[in-house]
Amino acid sequence: MRIKVFFIILVLSASGVAAGYIEDPALGMKAAMLDYQNGKYEEAYKKFRSLADRYSLDGHNSSFRFMAAKSLYMAGEYAAAIMMFDSYLDDFPQSRYAGSALLLKGHSLYKTGDLMGAASAYISSADIDIRSQTGRTAVSNLEPLIERGLSIWQLKKLIDEQPVSKVREDMEIALAERQVNSKRYRSGASTLKSFLRRNPYGEHSKRARQLLDFCTARLSGSQLIGVLAPLSGNYSEYGRSMVEGARLAIKHMKPDSVDVELIIKDTYGDPVRATNVASKLANEECLAIVGPLRSESAVGSGVVSNQYGIPLITPTASQKGIASLGSFVFQVSPAVERIGQTIAEYAVNELGIKEFAIISPDDLGGVTVSRSFTQTVYRLGGEVVYTGYYSTGSTDFKMQIKPLREFLLMKTEEQLAAGEIDSTDYIEIEQIILDDSTGETVDSVVFIDTEEWPVHLGGLFLPGYPDELKLLIPQIRYHIIRTKFLGADGWDSEELVSEVRRYVGDAVFATDFHVGSDDVNWVEFANAYSAEFGRQPDKVAALTFDAVALILSGMREGYNEPEKLRDYLGGIKDYHGVSCKITFKGNGRANDEVRIYTIDGDKVAKADY
Repeated sequence: MRIKVFFIILVLSASGVAAGYIEDPALGMKAAMLDYQNGKYEEAYKKFRSLADRYSLDGHNSSFRFMAAKSLYMAGEYAAAIMMFDSYLDDFPQSRYAGSALLLKGHSLYKTGDLMGAASAYISSADIDIRSQTGRTAVSNLEPLIERGLSIWQLKKLIDEQPVSKVREDMEIALAERQVNSKRYRSGASTLKSFLRRNPYGEHSKRARQLLDFCTARLSGSQLIGVLAPLSGNYSEYGRSMVEGARLAIKHMKPDSVDVELIIKDTYGDPVRATNVASKLANEECLAIVGPLRSESAVGSGVVSNQYGIPLITPTASQKGIASLGSFVFQVSPAVERIGQTIAEYAVNELGIKEFAIISPDDLGGVTVSRSFTQTVYRLGGEVVYTGYYSTGSTDFKMQIKPLREFLLMKTEEQLAAGEIDSTDYIEIEQIILDDSTGETVDSVVFIDTEEWPVHLGGLFLPGYPDELKLLIPQIRYHIIRTKFLGADGWDSEELVSEVRRYVGDAVFATDFHVGSDDVNWVEFANAYSAEFGRQPDKVAALTFDAVALILSGMREGYNEPEKLRDYLGGIKDYHGVSCKITFKGNGRANDEVRIYTIDGDKVAKADY
């Protein structure tokens, strides 16, 4: 009981003190300042806030509110302090405490991690009176932010937002220094030219001219080419091929008059990361960017490169529409729709086939190429009688093959009944013994079991991957389906051809690239690649080599600025690369050159088409 009574006495005593200081603003100010000086910042805040609320029309209200916000800052309540400083500055923009309020707001923003906000507050504080102690303190706090705390992009944005600031010249020269130190000579030159136009004789003009001369000298003989490649993760082997192809192009195709450096960024095969590192390459002022590997990653990277006005050539992405993202985006690998269209045109127009079926993986590429094939067949007067999809990685294809065989079997039965086809393949001769004692026999003609009937189809399009095709093709033959095999780029595999050659006859496939080409460009490239890296090149290496070589050919012609290089690439027609023929002109910057190859035993040859 005594404890409870004692507690009530203390509360009443504290209330009495509160009532005393609140009735006299001068006494209240002294009491609040005493708490503040003794480090009791929370108590000080409560007192200053009470005084500000009670004496809203008093001449000292500005002081009460400033000190309440300052007490919050000292108490470490940075978010609350920022809100109170903002409110204070809105109501008292001309207060003698405005500079200090902005300085402390800047400190609070810095403590919360908002470096841009902090820098902006320091600038506003300095601009009130740059010669005052508060102004000098603001500048001293701003300096480390503009020298290293903010990114170059943030610093440039900050300068653009402060067009008439008293510290703009200091920020601009700091920006130029950082751009030069980061080898962003083109941006540095632009910043320095703008600076000197407005400040030809200012404090930093001499240093600006020195830096501009340095940038100009660097730009005359140096260029950066960025490469976006998956060096880590599931696609790292392809990333290795990209890097090796790019490096070989630099070694053998670089103009003698220009120093070219590759800047390689790891995308990890992830679309989000690819977009982020594309932004970094753009900020490093690459003349052009090559990559990324996959269509999913190329979309975001293409948007970024187009926004920054830097040509991007994706060597391997084949999704339709990537090049349409903007005038700075180019696509070497034809869209899969083009492959489906080409093989269909060849089958109908050159081989004279009118009836087709499709068995395809159910991923985006498989569905897309199958749809394009079907549309082209119907456009040319043919028919696709069956389409079956399987999950990628499948090993058993009965569910896709049996419906096709059943349809063809029904058709065969109808043709036999109508006498439209020779019945020889569907009957067998049995000898019936008429007399056991004499051995007299007679031949009897009977139909074989329908499960053993061969069925015929004009053309079967199989746009799968090599590992799946190795299993799928023998299973089709097991079901006695006789047809002309048609394929896409998954058929361009020496190992696949070796394993299925006895099943496929003279199959044909469409692709933009063939590894075993006897073209002189390919042979020279393959020899140089194997000599340099100790292994045979693949499609990814060759396509990347061609993408970089296109950029270097533009540089050799004097197109050493991103926009001029964009115009040069847009005019490319019938460029004979090591991987394929490339045309961007008239195709919306998306190459559509596709070739037809035939398989005859172990030999793969280019068709005359």
